[in-house]
Amino acid sequence: GSVPAYDVPIAPTPHPLVEVLGVILSPLGPRGVENVTVALGFLALSACGWVIYRLGALWFGRAAGALAALLFLTRVPVLSYGVRAYVDIPYLLLVLSALLVESRRPRAGAPVLILLAFAGLLRPEAWAFSGLYLVYVLELLPWLRPKGERALWWRPARSRGEVTRLILIAASAPVLWIVSDWLVTGQPLWSLTN
Repeated sequence: GSVPAYDVPIAPTPHPLVEVLGVILSPLGPRGVENVTVALGFLALSACGWVIYRLGALWFGRAAGALAALLFLTRVPVLSYGVRAYVDIPYLLLVLSALLVESRRPRAGAPVLILLAFAGLLRPEAWAFSGLYLVYVLELLPWLRPKGERALWWRPARSRGEVTRLILIAASAPVLWIVSDWLVTGQPLWSLTN
């Protein structure tokens, strides 16, 4: 029933997706929230291993995928972050999942941007990935177009409605983060300036 206290010394950075999870889990009490959060951390860690396997298998073969997953899942920092349920592991899962979707279906568009938008609610670095992917998927730069296509840089290869939809998806994470900061702290750019 109260907002997080971000005005205390050395306060953590607010992560809107984690705050929503906290609201949903709060009826379970502090111990229940902790247990579910740790379980979700282990699930995210396991899922990262699976996605890394799939990426490696897709790009280089099953043996390479298995080796990549094994190397990832046996690194002490990765295991430490997973056990502590840091936001970095679910963030990595979402970014790698977006890469897997794009690898399976080039210029997939919305599915990749949706995964990056969720990642952008955990870490703002995903905003840059969304912006760069948007430039790529809309083929806004001549050297990003498939060979043989001639289109002006200001005329994307997709319909105006689809372009608008993709831009809105890409912009959703920064907008939601700013709104979250504003509602919780009264300062729309609190996370970026504190």
